Formats: sequence, structure tokens, C-alpha cells
Amino acid sequence: ADVFERLTVVCVPGNHGRLMKRPPGKMGAYQAMDWLVYSLLKDQFADDDDITFHIPAEGDMILPVLNTRYMIAHGHELGVKGGDDIIGSIGPIMRGRQKAGRMGASLGRDFDILVLGHFHNMLWLPGNGLIVNNCLIGYSDYARAQKYVATPPSQLLWFTHPKFGAINPIEVFLEDVH
Repeated sequence: ADVFERLTVVCVPGNHGRLMKRPPGKMGAYQAMDWLVYSLLKDQFADDDDITFHIPAEGDMILPVLNTRYMIAHGHELGVKGGDDIIGSIGPIMRGRQKAGRMGASLGRDFDILVLGHFHNMLWLPGNGLIVNNCLIGYSDYARAQKYVATPPSQLLWFTHPKFGAINPIEVFLEDVH
């Protein structure tokens, strides 16, 4: 906030902080530890007018930035499964992108780029309407048990151009380099 003057924080719940085995279809965001942490964080910065929090109840949200409409979601609710040793998660993710696009259009919630986490790898495909972030915690016991490829914890930083949309991806690594 000190560097950019204004900061927008989008907080969508995922599948790791849920309080029950299966996420409920109704008001599921309120039944996750993620939502509680986000709400406490928002309260902590309530007096700072330069920081805006968006904590949607439905688990995803449309975020317009200049002329690009991003749908921000964790990714666990894409309604797809699968993948294989050759294409990895790209097949299910692209099928999920198509499903999310059709759903959004039918509800008047069109978007240009779906932004996800969840899949423990990074994909930069804004021309195909998709950006997938890597895993914040890095390689874990869960990732090892699922036989995921080890990657260091990172997140994507990019800029949104008024004409060209999402540009200039930078992978920001979140581990100590010492």
C-alpha cells in the first residue's frame, strides 16, 4: 500500500480451511477457516482507506481491472477431475475454464480470465483465459503423497494493460534464498 498507494485484497476460500469433509453448496465460504482469517485481517485494516478487501460469500468473484474482467476462484469447485502423467492438470483445468465460462455467461457474470490456485503448479495462459498460481506453501507432505512435482512456493505478479489485458508475468518466490 505504501508503494502503490491503494491495495485491493481479494480473498476466496479454498478446500484446505473447510470445517467439514465435503464443502456445502450453500454458504460454504462462511464455513471455512479461510473466511474467518480473511475477516479478521479485514478488521485489522478497517481504518486504512488505502486497502480494500473483497471477501465473497460464494467462493468466487469477478474483479474488473481496467478493461479485463478476472474471475478469481480457488479452483476446487471447477467441477472437473482427472489429469494424467502426460498432460498433468492442464486438461481438467481447461475443461473447468470452459464450464466456468458457460456458467458465468448464463448468469450475466462474463469474464475474460479465470485466476486459480489449487493445482500446485503455475500456468500462464491469459490468451486462453486462464492464469493458475503455484502453491503458497511449496512442497508438502500432501504434495508428496499425491506425487506432485516439487516446486518452490511462489505466486504470480502481473500487470493489467488497458488494451492488452494481463501482461508481464513475474514469478515471486516465497522462500528464503539463504
